Amino acid sequence: MLTRRWFSGKTPSAFLAGALQYTAGAPSSSRSLVQVRVRRPARSHLMSVIWRHRMRTATSPTSVHIVREKTTVHGEKRISDSFCEVLLPFRTETTLLEEYASMHGGLRFGKLLEDLDALAASIAYLHCDDAGLTLVTAAVDRIDLLKQFDSVVSDIRMRGFVTYVGTSSMEVTMAVDMDEANGWELAALAKFVFVARSQDGSTAVKVPRLVLETAREQEIYDLGKARHKYRLSRSAQSLFHQPPTETESMILHRLLMRPDSDAHVWPMRSTELTSLRICHPQERNIHNFIFGGYLMREAFELAYSTVALFTRGAALTVTTVDDVTFVHPVAIGSMLSFCARIVYTDQCPTMADQQRLHVEVVADVIDPKNGTRVTTNTFHYTFTRPTTDFVTVVPETYTEAMRYLEGKRRVESKQD
Repeated sequence: MLTRRWFSGKTPSAFLAGALQYTAGAPSSSRSLVQVRVRRPARSHLMSVIWRHRMRTATSPTSVHIVREKTTVHGEKRISDSFCEVLLPFRTETTLLEEYASMHGGLRFGKLLEDLDALAASIAYLHCDDAGLTLVTAAVDRIDLLKQFDSVVSDIRMRGFVTYVGTSSMEVTMAVDMDEANGWELAALAKFVFVARSQDGSTAVKVPRLVLETAREQEIYDLGKARHKYRLSRSAQSLFHQPPTETESMILHRLLMRPDSDAHVWPMRSTELTSLRICHPQERNIHNFIFGGYLMREAFELAYSTVALFTRGAALTVTTVDDVTFVHPVAIGSMLSFCARIVYTDQCPTMADQQRLHVEVVADVIDPKNGTRVTTNTFHYTFTRPTTDFVTVVPETYTEAMRYLEGKRRVESKQD
């Protein structure tokens, strides 16, 4: 049985401060505006409760009732209007833990990705008051992991709110905390980007503007605006739109000139791992397409398997989920192919005994009638492993060379 309790407070100022301090390199815990306590929510239960509330079908005993203040200005919303929090009590709820348990004795990060995506979408709909529109996940801009989940059992708290709005787009910032000996500690920070469309998906729809009530909120908004501009700039400078720089061309030249007999050099194609899924209605979202969180989980677990095989089962740490793009919706009944490959490796500059490995996962819908493929999603994950025996992945074609450089850019951008 699911039960939820909601509490209202004044403002999520402490969480805003935490987000700012994290950006500056000093994360902190915070108090919430709204708190949700979830008892025994299997993945499908947790997401279905969120969707059910948003669709306003409050007829089941597991319906969610949100206590929040109403906005007084039409077309404008405060940051506090969309702030939400979910608590997953893994230490005390053994049934819940069984749903998320990993093979290493901790929590499956892929399952948490699903819940993050569901809650982020719910927050975006709260900002728009479910106003007869369709919200599409355009991208997961970045998820930075400060702690690991797969070897530790801890209560988990997920929090988030809208941090930036454009004309029809929104950025939702999500934080994931672990309950540790000294209290709640930040474990991951994520940025989701949503786009508002009309119900038939034909036109863009304006979203409510953000009313900024404090200097701290203004700073949060300005950081979101800067990230929005960076996303546009990064897209324009992509190697699939612009040629590599002179420095990058020299890097490729030196890389490709290494002797083929070098035992520490592996062709990129030799790291590829694929899987095929038939998309069933159990994984649908409220718009009757396949839920984006499910796609992220499938892609992550394939990426993990790819690196595990490449490193011969080494202890792996996932550090970043970077730039997950949603190009086309995936229809129920689709045959969905995932292809993962390690596109870049290097030695961690701050830890000489650690190797960084960047994995790209491409999801294609296959038409069984003629075998044609349409790319629907691209996912990027960065892992580290302890080693002193470094292996370099090298491209053999121009397309692989561009993948190598894109991976290099993404890995190095984490240091910025």
